Amino acid sequence: YEVLGKKHPRTLLILHGWGRSAGEWLPIAQAFSDRYQVYVLDLPGFGGSVLPTDVKANTKWYSDVVSGFIKKLKLKNITGLGHSFGGKILQVLEAEEKKFDKLILVDAAGVEKRPLTTKIKIIIYKIFKGIIFLFPFSIKSRILNWFNRSYYKYSPEVRESLKQVVTEDVSN
Repeated sequence: YEVLGKKHPRTLLILHGWGRSAGEWLPIAQAFSDRYQVYVLDLPGFGGSVLPTDVKANTKWYSDVVSGFIKKLKLKNITGLGHSFGGKILQVLEAEEKKFDKLILVDAAGVEKRPLTTKIKIIIYKIFKGIIFLFPFSIKSRILNWFNRSYYKYSPEVRESLKQVVTEDVSN
């Protein structure tokens, strides 16, 4: 994690989205570092952080990790800023532990309804996923790009975690 700004009574905790890293949020963190002490966390499995091989990493697990981070550093007066999956984690954590004074959710995951085109892609992918790896590389690559299956570049643990996380609805 990175800390920007001097010791301050207010804290800003920034969580990145799936497949991203803390480094992408450093310019935003810098912009707020005169009004907050800013913490930008690499979530396990992304950026400079590894995902343990012995866990079932769903959104609750990630929220527990963030909760442990907050407790360990004794953070107070926290504004949480979460992008995509980071926003989903903040929602789960706030619902359980009421840790934040404010939440800033940037295109937060877990509450949106999927558009019809996305639902159709999922159905088509499920039908063809068993045979897709038989295609020549050039065709397979185009098909996977069409489905936005970028998670194939991640470790098996992170891919398994994505399967857990993507279907969790936290809209309540």
